[in-house]
Order: sequence, then structure tokens, then C-alpha cells
Amino acid sequence: MSNSVLQLKNVSKTIKGKTIINALSFEVMRGEVFGFLGPNGAGKTTSIRMMVGLMQITSGQILIDGTCVQKNFEEAMKKVGAIVENPEMYKYLSGYKNLVHFANMYKGISKERIEEVIKLVGLEKRIHDKVKTYSLGMRQRLGVAQALLHKPSLLILDEPTNGLDPAGIRELRDYLRTLAKSEGISVLVSSHLLSEMELMCDRVAIIQNGALVSIQDITREERHSNNVSVQLTKEKKAYPYLFTVQNPEKAKEILVDYDVTIVNEGLEIQITFEEVARVNKLLTLADVSVYGIRPATKTLEDRFLEITRGEGIV
Repeated sequence: MSNSVLQLKNVSKTIKGKTIINALSFEVMRGEVFGFLGPNGAGKTTSIRMMVGLMQITSGQILIDGTCVQKNFEEAMKKVGAIVENPEMYKYLSGYKNLVHFANMYKGISKERIEEVIKLVGLEKRIHDKVKTYSLGMRQRLGVAQALLHKPSLLILDEPTNGLDPAGIRELRDYLRTLAKSEGISVLVSSHLLSEMELMCDRVAIIQNGALVSIQDITREERHSNNVSVQLTKEKKAYPYLFTVQNPEKAKEILVDYDVTIVNEGLEIQITFEEVARVNKLLTLADVSVYGIRPATKTLEDRFLEITRGEGIV
């Protein structure tokens, strides 16, 4: 079984002679939360519509778990669950009856499977209440449950945090990460909240003018810099760390064996994780006060604005 769940291979879309999507290629791996960002008019929504078969592809190929969307549409869509904007539900039915209604559209979805997805999204206590009494966050979770009923390999969520309060956003983010890890489902998510994408995603693709301009691996850097409770890496590879110190000039003289640059906040030092404590000890023994140590990484927002030159996102 391939580790790649979604593949876009030189996908292009032309409308009335204008190229909207230009040779877009990337892949989403199994169990990965993959972000999709782009400035206004970049082609993000068009790309998602082609992935789920709502828009025809002009050229190129989209594969979902090895099945070509163009050649075998029905088979490919069996492997996809999707929510575009807010999930549509029958508000005067209970959450459970909504799921039963949707399950009847597929073959072989058992009562046990319905109960399983209810537990997965944590709606056991409210599933028999009418949807009209649900908060927006609960409706989003019910929408995810609906999208998961047929056991898809890929979950596509277009702006899933729209309208959610901070607690609802955090709840959805934590749930999606747990889902990807525990169920091995790949999640493609678009959002205009860059800070949330940092915390939610393993990688983020940035497109501009219909073309891929960058794929950012944010698993390590942004989660460290946003103080998420992820254990710091212990790899031997060196990364920049920012030391806020009392006397940068003196500190640089002490650290003559290291790659040190004086910056506004103190010193930027290229070191491995294991060397952080050693450098701190050298400075304190030399009577240089150290006020703070953190990874000197750029946020996703910084890098997004650099790549797109400050254009807004959709």
C-alpha cells in the first residue's frame, strides 16, 4: 500500500482561455494533516473543487489512494470525505437521525459504524438532541462524523474554523490531529487562520497565481515556537536558537567556537538541541546573565508574507 493518499500531478485548469491552475503538483501522505494556503484568487478553492469532482480538470491527474479521479470518479469518491464551508444538516432532526439519513446513501454502513463515528467525534452525550440546539463547533463535529461514515482515506475540509470561537477552533484542531494519528486518515485543510495552521498541520502548501510556490514543513519549528507541548527534538542537526543576554558582545567573545550572530534581542546561535544547555552554562559561568532561550524560527505568517509578498489569503 502506498504511503501517499492524495496526489496532484501537473494539474491545470483553464477557463475561457485563462489559466487558473498551472501545473499544480503535490502529495498528501497517510495520517498527515496537510494545510492549503494561498493569497486571494490563488486558485485554492478551484483546486479543492477538482479534487472532489465538482469541477473538471483541463490537464494533469489527481489520484486518491491510487485511484484516478478522471478515469474512475465513483471509486475515487468512495475514498473521500469532504466538508466545504459549513456542513449542511437537517436542524429539526437529531444528530443521530442526520447520520442515519446520510448512512442510507451508502451501502454497508452499519449501526455499529454510526456509533463508532459518534464516539470518534465525542458527541455521545448530545447525539440524540436536535441539531438546532447544537453550537457551531458541535455542528462541525457532526459534519466530520458524517464525512467519516464510509471510512474514507482522505478528509477534505474547506475553511472548517469559519465562525468558531477560540474554544471551538482549539477543539476542532485537537480532534483533527487525534483523528489523523489514531485512524491513519489524511486530512487536507484550508484556512485563513495562519496561527491555527501552524498548530494543526504537519506541512503546508502555499499556492500563488495557480501555481505551487512552496511547501513548508512546520511540524518542528512552529510548534516549538508557539509553546505547544511537543518534546523538543534531540537530533544532532543544528538549528538557530535565540539567547537573550545581558551583554551580547561579551557573550559572543566567550562563544568563539560557535556560529554566533548579534541580533536586536541578543544572540542567534546555530547549535544542536544538546548544545543549548552547554552554551547556557558557558555564559552563566562567565557571569553573563541569560534572560531567555528559544528557537529562532520564523512563524508561518512571516514565511507566508515573504513568499507571497504580503498578499492576503482566502
